[in-house]
This record gives sequence, structure tokens and C-alpha cells, in this order.
Amino acid sequence: MEAECQVCGEPIAEPILCQNCLAMYYCSPKHQKRHWKMGHKDECQRMASQMQRCQELARFPFTFAAAPATPGQVDLSQAKTPSVQSVMSHCDTEASSIHMPEKPSCTSQGAMPETPADLSALCGMDPCEVPCWQLPVTLLLGTDITDWASYCKARGLTLSSPVAVLLHVPLTLFWILQQLHKRRPLLQSGRQLVIHIIGVQREVDQWPILLELSALLPDIHLHLALVSPDVPKRLHAASEVFCAPRQQQGGRATGSLRLTIYYGMYHDLLEELERDCGRADVVFGPNAGLAAYPSWIPTIQLLAAPLAPPAVFTDFCEEAAHRGAVMLQATAGKELSLPLKINPFRKPVRCTGRDNALPSYSNAFLFGIN
Repeated sequence: MEAECQVCGEPIAEPILCQNCLAMYYCSPKHQKRHWKMGHKDECQRMASQMQRCQELARFPFTFAAAPATPGQVDLSQAKTPSVQSVMSHCDTEASSIHMPEKPSCTSQGAMPETPADLSALCGMDPCEVPCWQLPVTLLLGTDITDWASYCKARGLTLSSPVAVLLHVPLTLFWILQQLHKRRPLLQSGRQLVIHIIGVQREVDQWPILLELSALLPDIHLHLALVSPDVPKRLHAASEVFCAPRQQQGGRATGSLRLTIYYGMYHDLLEELERDCGRADVVFGPNAGLAAYPSWIPTIQLLAAPLAPPAVFTDFCEEAAHRGAVMLQATAGKELSLPLKINPFRKPVRCTGRDNALPSYSNAFLFGIN
């Protein structure tokens, strides 16, 4: 992929880099000077600090990626696991290519995946590479899962399995719930937990991956509401229980997982969401781009109301997260309750920016209010 100039957007084979931050691409010294006056002088030193975290962000325990070709760059072209490329093909599907039947499903017949093989087929993997969908969920009860290494150990995954390329969304949400639980009880056994996942795009195509939450939280009754104007309109209010309560020895029922999909903007649908699902316990906005889209403002104003639930957002790079956090605080009129930090469950594949070299990973940084 050719680089593009920060100022004019023209493709450039050999970009000129800002020599201080080493992050911005230009086609000429003239445009570099213009960008400095346009505002880069106010952000340059901050970006230089962000570039210093390239190696930290690229640090993963997995063996499926080749050695970094450049600082922080994860190269999958020589991946040892053959299915990595098919996994990447699936998880890089653009939001505009959503193809869903009348009910959410992972098979052409519109049926819920009943076996690990069904779910693995959706993701382009052999079932033997995805043991996490076959293990008894009781293995995770009381397990301390804080990063990719501890997750793989708990789920019986080898570090060569590419499944982590897909599971960063449910693992990120799981980590957020763990952090919030330290402040207020959220994860008690038998609890009903309503989570609004807002601004979703690719997450809609990849909805079966969210089923991993029923294994990570086997004693919780989860209701996930996916809300976005990118959801196919015909699926509005489609709802299904995908993981029914399971019986443990002694007859005690364990948790369940319901998924409901809503078409539209969150601030326009909140009343309907609360009527159908109940008040949210947590709101989660993956890869939100708060500062890039003014359409977030009415939603943030709702989330700033008294008694509003905790709302946590992620973004691809630290600069986008920084700008999003500034915008969130200014619009909500309150300080962050979850300060900006690196997500231990960020996607283990670096994204390549067209007009900058900032280290970028899906769901790389988190921040939140309430």
C-alpha cells in the first residue's frame, strides 16, 4: 500500500517523514512546512512519544507472526499456521459487505452453529485449531485471565493458533468488565448483565465470535445489544438466545447469552433499547473514532446524564484515543473514570496507516467515563 501525503492526499512512493516525530508522511518539504503551520507543531512532540511505544504495542506471545520487518510491524506473510490468511480475509471484511440472513446465523441455511466445526468454518479455520470452542466452560471458573498468554493457557490454545486475530473484541469486553467489577459488583454468579455495544461495523459480520463471552462468563446471563446504522435494516430488533442456560452437577443452572441487533443511532434508540433489554449495565464502543465523527455528540450527551452506566470506548492508535478522550471529557463535562491505557487484548496484527506511521492496532487503547 502506497503512502499518502498528510496535506494533499496524493500517493507517494518515498514519503518525507517529519524528522522529529517520525510519524507524518509528506510528498514535499513545502507540504511539510504547511502541515506544521496547520497544527502539527502542537501535536508533534506528543506523537514522538507515541512512536516510542511501537515495540511495547508489538509485544505479543504468539508464534504465528514472522519477526517484525520494521519497528512494531507484525508480518503475517510468512505465518506458520496455514489458516492465518483465511482468518485475516474474514476479519478484514469491510462493513459495507455485510451479508446476513433474516436472523443472525453463521451458515447459509440460517442455523445457529451447533458444533465447533460449524463455528470454525465461518472463521476459515480447522476445528483442531480452535480448541477454545470445545472445552467445558467450567474450566474457566475462577481462572485469572489478564492477557493473551493467560487466556490461551486457560482455553487450551497453543500460541500458534490464529484465533486471537478474531477474538480481540470479546476479550476486550471481558477485560473491561473485569476492571469495572473492581469498582462495583458486576460479575456475581446468576446476574443479568445488559451490555450495549454501539457504533459496531465489522463486529456485526463477526457476531458468532461474541459467543466466547458465554465461556468466559459462564455464570452470567448476558444480553448483548448491537447498535449501529451499519446494521442491515431488516435485522432491526432481531433477537435470539444463542447459549441457553446449562445445567451443572447438582441441578444448578449456569448463564446464558442473548444477542439483539438494532438498526440506527444509539441516541435515537435508547428508549426502545431500555424497553426491550432493560437499562444498560455497561456501554461499549469498539474502535469508536469519537473525535472523527460528530454524530457521536448526542450519544455522549446521553451517557453524561446522572445515573448513566459506565461507557468505555476503544480506538486504533494512541493519537485517535487521545483526541477521543479529550472530546469525551469536553462533551460529557466530566473526567475520565477509566484513564487512557493500552488494551492487553488488542488485536495482534498492526494496521498500516496511509498518511502516518503511528502504531495502530484494532482496539489498541481504552478510555471511559462513569
